[in-house]
Amino acid sequence: MVNHCMWSQWENWENGAHPYRVALIGDPQLVDKGTYNRSFILTALTNFYTDKYMKRNWKYLNNQLHPQSLIFLGDLLDGGRDLEMKKYRISTLEEQKILKKTRWIKEYRRFDDVFFQPPGVKVISTLPGNHDIGFSDGVTLKRLNRFRAYFGESSSSYTIGNHTFVLLDTISLSNTVNAQVSKYTKQLLEDLKRTYNQDYPRILLSHVPLFRPANTPCGPNREKNTSIKLERGFEYQNVILPNLSTIVLENVRPIAVFSGDDHDFCEVKHTVYKYDTTVIERSIKSFSMAMGIRQPGVQLISLYNPSGKKAYEQTFQTKMCLLPKQYSIFLYYLMTFVITSFLLFMYRYIFMEKELQLPKTYTDRYNQLPRHLRSKALYHLLSDIFNIAILILPWYLYLLFRY
Repeated sequence: MVNHCMWSQWENWENGAHPYRVALIGDPQLVDKGTYNRSFILTALTNFYTDKYMKRNWKYLNNQLHPQSLIFLGDLLDGGRDLEMKKYRISTLEEQKILKKTRWIKEYRRFDDVFFQPPGVKVISTLPGNHDIGFSDGVTLKRLNRFRAYFGESSSSYTIGNHTFVLLDTISLSNTVNAQVSKYTKQLLEDLKRTYNQDYPRILLSHVPLFRPANTPCGPNREKNTSIKLERGFEYQNVILPNLSTIVLENVRPIAVFSGDDHDFCEVKHTVYKYDTTVIERSIKSFSMAMGIRQPGVQLISLYNPSGKKAYEQTFQTKMCLLPKQYSIFLYYLMTFVITSFLLFMYRYIFMEKELQLPKTYTDRYNQLPRHLRSKALYHLLSDIFNIAILILPWYLYLLFRY
């Protein structure tokens, strides 16, 4: 990750520039017991390794690349929206409320542990995803207020690196049944419309991508399919509605759009007809190894907008930074185990062959070993594997928990 993603490897600013650097984190979506229909042990292992993968990459991201701000694009918890929906066999309603709150706090603290606060870095995790609060009419005021209480206001704007980052809760904005759910986001859009200042170019962040025609190609950096499918279902919708997308683009007037939700990379161009301009939207990769893509990623943004810079000059650059392929690493472990076992077996096999001076044809060698020697060979093989494991396993566990 470090070699290909170092800022100096891809930034292209003028000499003497001091850019402000931001990293966008997409869909960490901490898995829980409701994510997969697995046994307790498999669920525990899945949670452990996915958390460890993200925590390790979060650590390296901060220690090696040193971004000045880190911003999450929603879907922080996989089952966040459903925590209040669980049924408990408890005698009193008060006890039930306490348990629900405890489960939410437990997941919140887990998120806080994986994505610990780096010293001197601005971390923003206020933008919700559909896994955090639901989608559209499924967003209740209770869900939304709970998210706000722990993570912050779901729609907001920040001045970062002489740019305005607009974190827009398009999920709540899509709600049509409760005006209180979408009220604050609508007010923010009106404020943004009235206070446009080109000296602070706007970058729009949304969890759900903006609308595009069906089968719009996503570009060469996408792993699966070629486009984002226009689908909707229970508590999700792959893109927001066309009219809402138009309103958002016209009110915010961004120079760039970044979104999440899809887990894979997608780059499309939108036309804002009202202002006769175009803007590129990039849906970024998930940060998690458990979201159905081979290689997770993080999106890096370099900002350089000194006073006096011309309006037509570029003020930001961006790069997709790929994270390690964890499943390939597991495959290497398995291959190493198989090769080691084979070599140990061959060693025992050849050793016994020399002792008994068996024929040289492969088909007869093993069959002509006495039965007790076959068992002995298997015993020695398992014994050798066990002895090697005794040496390797403590070292593996040390490295696993150390880094």
